Amino acid sequence: MKNKGSLYLGLTVISCVFLITLGWVYWVYGTAIGANISTVDFTASGNATTSGNFAVTGSTVLATTTIGHDGTAINTILHGTIAIDPPSIAASSTGIGTAALASATADMQCFIQAPWNLNDDLVPKGCTTTADVIGVYLYNSDQLNAAINDTSKTWGYILVK
Repeated sequence: MKNKGSLYLGLTVISCVFLITLGWVYWVYGTAIGANISTVDFTASGNATTSGNFAVTGSTVLATTTIGHDGTAINTILHGTIAIDPPSIAASSTGIGTAALASATADMQCFIQAPWNLNDDLVPKGCTTTADVIGVYLYNSDQLNAAINDTSKTWGYILVK
């Protein structure tokens, strides 16, 4: 039973060219392989699914990834920490602190984690990205009508495209 140019993963058929760590591969270029191969070269075309673990290792670039049946395709995830020094923000006003962030683009969804030591009267409202820049909107809720000029803090971020 030969199946040239494809490999069979459980119930998933994928055409065979990059490095991926898998278990149990049965057919590669028409040859029965047996069990538990740790690496296989292949190029995915169409949908790839697995009921077990599907671990990609090394420097692997995928065009898009969709998680779940009705998921939205994702092609970039950036995450880490960055120092943001907000400007002086007048009472009852919103200001934006920005920082350079390589690979950020304007079409990314931005999720931000405020630092534990942020001034108690500064309320994070959200974040935004432009080309190579991340921005955090902060509202000054000070009840004494005082401007706040907080110091630079380390923020956590996740950007998804």
